[in-house]
Amino acid sequence: LYINYMKFYTTPYHSNLIKDIDRLSVFYEGINDYYKSILSNGNNKIQDNDKKISTVFDLGCGSGVLSYFASKYSKSVLAIDNDDKSIQCAKKTFKENNIDNVNFISADASLFEFTESADLIICEMLDTALIDEEEVPVLNNVRKYLKNNGKIIPQGIINIAEPVYMEKSYTHYEDEDFHGKKPDYKVLGDYVIFSCIDFLDEIIPEFETIINFKFDKINDTTDISINEFDNNLSDSNNFNNFNNFNNFKFNGIKITTFTIINENIICGPTPMLNPPILIPLSSSYNISKNNINRFGKSLFAIHH
Repeated sequence: LYINYMKFYTTPYHSNLIKDIDRLSVFYEGINDYYKSILSNGNNKIQDNDKKISTVFDLGCGSGVLSYFASKYSKSVLAIDNDDKSIQCAKKTFKENNIDNVNFISADASLFEFTESADLIICEMLDTALIDEEEVPVLNNVRKYLKNNGKIIPQGIINIAEPVYMEKSYTHYEDEDFHGKKPDYKVLGDYVIFSCIDFLDEIIPEFETIINFKFDKINDTTDISINEFDNNLSDSNNFNNFNNFNNFKFNGIKITTFTIINENIICGPTPMLNPPILIPLSSSYNISKNNINRFGKSLFAIHH
């Protein structure tokens, strides 16, 4: 894949990652903003156009595209990934393009012992709500190597949850570009912010909370009963008649994660950056129009 006329060698998985232009753009902007902040030295005016970021860590570097962005503004970039095939691809890319200020290492960043400290840590090992990735153990290990007043990109995340009536009975992403056909579901109530995580702080690997939902997005018309819908769940036409039900089942939670790149940039979901995820409940609950203003409670536990 070519980025700014530079050819990147990738594994199939990382090929999908660097095709997500929105994802790349927000990280580029975040790195560029950090560079501008050290140039201005806290002032609005640029102080030294020749100044460079001293040391950058790129953790879970994959194809090396974020290392490439950082290399333009840095004296040294240490890029780590535990997938040796990705590391070999990245080394080949950077060698062919004569970029010599990036050092690629095949290692587990959650266990790696660094011999220097970083001004900036880039760690894009995210998954929606941090459920299925290594962002937490990696940052909990590496944070101690961050210099005073150093920055982490991304800076943190905001997680929201919505009660839904979902078609599928298993956990799946809401994304048709890279994760299959977009699923059918009905949002039953307003979203609830259930966690905000600052990556500069120690992150607890196991998270548990109780979410209070208000079911207030059910229309007044009715054409079909909930039992009829259950008997014809595979019929897409029935599923499209959601707004015609008098009764619903609350059987799932939709989680959406917003990525805080820095104080000025918050990125919503992109195809390969925290796409919304639909998670079924262990039990379903009947919801009728007569009690839509009542609050439902759902215990939600995440193992980061």
